[in-house]
Amino acid sequence: MDLKSIKNLDQEARILKYRLLNSIRIISFAIQNLIMEIIHIFGDSNIDLFYNASATDELKKIKGKLGDEIRKNIIKVKNGEDVEVYHIPKGIKNTLEKIKSQRSVGGCAANKALLMAKLGKNEVKVFLHSIIGKDRKGDFILKEFERYNVDTKYIKRVGRTYKTYNIHIGNKRLAYSEWKPPRFSIKKLDGIILLTGSHRIKKSMGYSKMAKKMDAYVFTGSFATYSKSDLKRKYKNDLKFGRLVCNGDELKYLIRAFKPRLAYYRNRKKAIQKWAKEFALIRRDELIIHDSFISCMSNGEKIIVSKPKIINEKDMKCITGMGDVWEAAYILARIKGKSIKESMDRAHKIAGYFIKNCKLPNKI
Repeated sequence: MDLKSIKNLDQEARILKYRLLNSIRIISFAIQNLIMEIIHIFGDSNIDLFYNASATDELKKIKGKLGDEIRKNIIKVKNGEDVEVYHIPKGIKNTLEKIKSQRSVGGCAANKALLMAKLGKNEVKVFLHSIIGKDRKGDFILKEFERYNVDTKYIKRVGRTYKTYNIHIGNKRLAYSEWKPPRFSIKKLDGIILLTGSHRIKKSMGYSKMAKKMDAYVFTGSFATYSKSDLKRKYKNDLKFGRLVCNGDELKYLIRAFKPRLAYYRNRKKAIQKWAKEFALIRRDELIIHDSFISCMSNGEKIIVSKPKIINEKDMKCITGMGDVWEAAYILARIKGKSIKESMDRAHKIAGYFIKNCKLPNKI
């Protein structure tokens, strides 16, 4: 056999090896997709802008009724409440646009999609159902989704990308959100369904109808600016069915609307457990609550409790998004077959790490 024939054989062997390896990669990817848990997340995607407490000095300079409203909201936040306002008056927007801020992808659905993809790498396939703008901000959001393998085939691109202005005051925040909500239709989907972001507007997003047809987790969000009548309407339209997930403050607003005599407790831990039992009886479905002092799951008949390690306020670096981290970690642990108690304990550890380090742990 001459040298030329040997070279040709060697080249053919290399091509065969490449094709074989490529076929193995394709087959392994297909098998991985088959065994990965499917998660469909519905809700909002926007740009988050972050400001420190000094931004309130500029906002306080605004006069008239708007200035009075701003000062009332700042007092609420200083008294320990998260306040999210679902419209942005021009005076506030123009003031904040002049102040230096940090930018990131935001929105309940977008945050949960990215967190699920990061925490559940190679274990879950995340599909996001949302709307983003046809602009550079929308391009930025889309690139972040693609970077972490969030499937974007259900995302619609319409108009402009909306913003949320977040002002951190201590370990709480004052947020002004702009968002034009979609109304999602009922679809038959395989996998786990997460319905988010309904709290941002008073219109219905059709979540109650969806959750009645499918097993879904439904996330409340902050109701700080809702009246009791508006909150009852919102509950009926979007929160009545499905496994309801909320934090202690969000549960407090629901209790104020439905069982006002139970709303006032001095002991936060006892209050949350009592509220969880009572509200689970109203819903007759699983209720999951997370809080800085205690977390629990109740279905009206039983309650399962988990107590996190209390984090010193001086050690808190990241506040915005900590609830999303807890919720993503909890649901992923449940997907992996962990018990409710184990899942809550795991979620506390991951959320605690995020609060202190502004990032997710490398190993879970």
